[in-house]
Amino acid sequence: MKKTLEDLEAMKNKSMIPFGSQYKFLFATLEDYYITKMDGVNRIKAELNNWDIEAQKVIANKLIDIISESGISGFDKNDILSLIGESIIQEIKKWNCYIEEYKNDEGKLCARLRDKDTNKKVVIVGINADKNHLLRFVSQAKINLHTMPTVFDKNGTDIVAVRGNMESEDEEEIVVNIDVETGGYLFE
Repeated sequence: MKKTLEDLEAMKNKSMIPFGSQYKFLFATLEDYYITKMDGVNRIKAELNNWDIEAQKVIANKLIDIISESGISGFDKNDILSLIGESIIQEIKKWNCYIEEYKNDEGKLCARLRDKDTNKKVVIVGINADKNHLLRFVSQAKINLHTMPTVFDKNGTDIVAVRGNMESEDEEEIVVNIDVETGGYLFE
C-alpha cells in the first residue's frame, strides 16, 4: 500500500535526532540525493514511488522549494516534476475483465466484473466511480450481446478493459482507482 498525505503529515510529529522530525529527515535526504549523488534523480524517483500521487505532488513541490532556496546553479524544477509523471505512468495498469452474472441474497440478477487472469472480483473506486453508470454500462453488454457475444465468458475474446491504479488486492478482489488520466472502463 502506498503512503499517503496523512502519513506525510504524521512524519512531522515523529521525532528523529538530529533532524527534529522524520518529515525534515525525508526532505534533507531527498535534497542530498539531488545535490550530491550521481544517480540522485533515480533515488528521488524510487522514494516517490512509495507514495500515492497526491503525496508525490506535495513532496515534489516542497523539494523544489528547498532546492530553489539553496541557490544551486543549473537547477531545473522540471527534473523533479517529470518524476511525478513517470510515477503515474508506471502505476496505471489494465485488467482484462469479463462480466459475471449472479443472484444476490434477494434473488435478483446482478453483475460484477472479474479479472480474466486471476478470476478475482474487480472493484472500481474513486471520485469518478459511479455505481449507476457502471450498471448502465454493464447492461449494455446484455443488450448488445450480438456485438460482444463472449464478454460474459471468462475464456472469451471480448473484454471489459479496466484501467487505473491498484489500490489493494487480496485473495478475492482487486480494488482499482480509476481517478487517473486514461483511467476508466470500456469494452474492447
